[in-house]
Amino acid sequence: MTHQPHSDWSPAWQLPYVELILAFTVVAYVLESYVDWRQHRLFSVSSRPRELEAIMDEETFAKSQRYNRDKSAFGFVRGAAELVQGVVVLWCFVLLGAWRLAGRLMVAVLGSSYAATQG
Repeated sequence: MTHQPHSDWSPAWQLPYVELILAFTVVAYVLESYVDWRQHRLFSVSSRPRELEAIMDEETFAKSQRYNRDKSAFGFVRGAAELVQGVVVLWCFVLLGAWRLAGRLMVAVLGSSYAATQG
């Protein structure tokens, strides 16, 4: 089922653009989350790699690991919140509503001769 805003204009065929954008957004989120999760697991390593022994002491390495683990965990929460926000904006046609509201405000403030076509 194609989700479309209320509109007087309807072409003979309609590309399900909203669903395609949502699908791409969710797939991209899942792939990025998988890559981030793989990196997040590395922040649980407690022993310092040999390559870092000459440039970083054990305490600094442990602090770095804790910081990056916390930052990564926050990134998962932030990413999920941004996904929800993006889905709501797309699915509820928030930008279309904002465009129409801006057009009405422009007509109310400046008059109809200054209004862009609102389609």
